[in-house]
Amino acid sequence: MVIRVRPSVRRALRVVAPILIVVAAWNVWTNVETRRLQRAYGSIVQLEMGLPSEVPSTVPEGEQRADSYYAAAAVAAIAQAASDRSEQPDQVFIRQGRVVRRQREALAGGPPLTAAEASARDVFLARNSLVTDLVERASPLRFHRFPDGEASGLRFRGLPAAARSEAMRTAHLLATGDVSGAGSSIAARLRLLRALDVDVAQKSIEAVEAATDIGFLLSSGRVGEIDLIVLDRALSEAYAESEFRALLFRLARARYDIALSADQPLRPVAVHFGVTEQKTIAEAMDATRLPWPQRLTAMEGLREGMLNLERPGRSSDVKPLLQRLTPLMANGIGAISAARMAVAVEGHRQRTGSLPKALGDLEPDRRGAMNDPYSGEPFRYKVTANSFVVYSVGSNRRDDGGNLAEDPSRIPAKGVGPTFDVGVEVKR
Repeated sequence: MVIRVRPSVRRALRVVAPILIVVAAWNVWTNVETRRLQRAYGSIVQLEMGLPSEVPSTVPEGEQRADSYYAAAAVAAIAQAASDRSEQPDQVFIRQGRVVRRQREALAGGPPLTAAEASARDVFLARNSLVTDLVERASPLRFHRFPDGEASGLRFRGLPAAARSEAMRTAHLLATGDVSGAGSSIAARLRLLRALDVDVAQKSIEAVEAATDIGFLLSSGRVGEIDLIVLDRALSEAYAESEFRALLFRLARARYDIALSADQPLRPVAVHFGVTEQKTIAEAMDATRLPWPQRLTAMEGLREGMLNLERPGRSSDVKPLLQRLTPLMANGIGAISAARMAVAVEGHRQRTGSLPKALGDLEPDRRGAMNDPYSGEPFRYKVTANSFVVYSVGSNRRDDGGNLAEDPSRIPAKGVGPTFDVGVEVKR
């Protein structure tokens, strides 16, 4: 039996059939790319299995937690800035940062604060007394980490503002000669770094600034042995070995969700590019297993990113992001490690009456086992007639003779502007 098809149906089939074939092929491509993405992300999940849990499964009932105090301090810092009706909160934070920089300039021997600057400092300190009180109350408590995605605005705006308030208090205590109070304030800032683990850039800035202030503190020559021990312990806890790998896993999870949430018809394209991003992140996680400075070299050799659908014509920002964050982490680790050794040098001076001739003369448990993250060699140590400097060679990987940036919050990026070492100078 011959089935006759009307000409109009045949014409319709000739139009519809190619469309159906393309749609079916597109769906097949989507399924294939989705399975590839799941495999790529699954390999990262396997790497993540060995990382410590972000939040313990059980927290003892009634236990006071540092993260609760840090969250409250972040809220208070933002609320205080918002209460100033004359300018936006971000402008308040910028003005606050300027006052802190001027305080450090004065501590370093620069011009003293003007009457207007001193008045602004006093106003800031009075308004943010609750913020600094919460930060210091959190200092001795256990920190359980914030769950991913929880109050990200507080973490990226409030916590840096709280750290800035405590830094202003540190500088004021140093200027007034309250050495013990300044030491406690710096220790509280170092422990606040625990809560900045997802903001590598800000944590690096805070770490370098805290190390600089430790130099001012030790220059007083009046830091007691107990205070040195407290500082050493806080410095040893500032950076966790698994911290960057945990950050990479969070990035992989976020990019995985973004790729799968793309709407048709761009989903297979987005998922395809998402696979490349996952592979880049997996390479970065492998690189974090390497010692410094091989880790820096491996990060510089990450595979090229793919097209960024949100910004056509530009590559994915995963590779440049990781290549920017790794040296920033090296800066922070370098500054913290140098500060820990400077504390050990001061302890040696107090016990023996003289500075050590080399860092190798220090007790191993006091100086830590960390080498310079930029060179892989021991930290540099330079003694002059009126000071000593412990330092890392910095991002140019060249010894600049212990030349440290006057403003630690503005260490230039690699290849931009003058070069500086990273470390701590103690004047005598």
